[in-house]
Amino acid sequence: MEELEKLTSFFEGGPMPEGHDAKALDKLARKYKKWKNPRVVRAYIVRSASCGDYRFCVYALPFNGQEIDEQTLLEIKAATEQLEVGHIRYDGGFCYFRLDENGNHWKEKEDDKSGVQAISDYFDGVVLLSRITESSNKIPQLDCHYAVLGLDKQPDYYEFELIPNHVIGVKECQVTFPVSIDDVQTESPAEAKYRSAVKVLSIIITIGFLIWYFLLR
Repeated sequence: MEELEKLTSFFEGGPMPEGHDAKALDKLARKYKKWKNPRVVRAYIVRSASCGDYRFCVYALPFNGQEIDEQTLLEIKAATEQLEVGHIRYDGGFCYFRLDENGNHWKEKEDDKSGVQAISDYFDGVVLLSRITESSNKIPQLDCHYAVLGLDKQPDYYEFELIPNHVIGVKECQVTFPVSIDDVQTESPAEAKYRSAVKVLSIIITIGFLIWYFLLR
């Protein structure tokens, strides 16, 4: 039985999979049972980076279904590679989102979205989220290939919880963190906002080009 099937069976009331961290999974199961329409999904690391003492990961999760096709993943990875670390840092840590039926974020203003959220909303049925740590002891917490999600509060507040690989019995941490240049610069809020908007726009244009190149030409 594949890991996705094992975890789904457990969260739906089946036995604890052998070799898994019972304490950690039982804690998640209590939350899982409170959600509406909960599900277990694959989590894909689409970007990892390091900056000073910090380690960052951006994950792509399917909002509709349990997996993401390879072509869509390639396009997401290409887009997230253009993100400055500051975008990931700003987005990191959120696990609670207000989303529509396609997994797009509800925001009063488009400018309120982070760079990660802007890329996320370009791909229907996919949600991107980030995690950050500055402790070397917590790096294994970023190595995740599965997650659970569900509707926590009506009408559209969803919660996401990543499942670290060590919880499912994978002892060796597989994720690596390329060194990134710290993009935090001394600038006015207006300059920072403009630079962020231009960066997000360039990412969206690049995604459009990739879709045209791989699918439409």
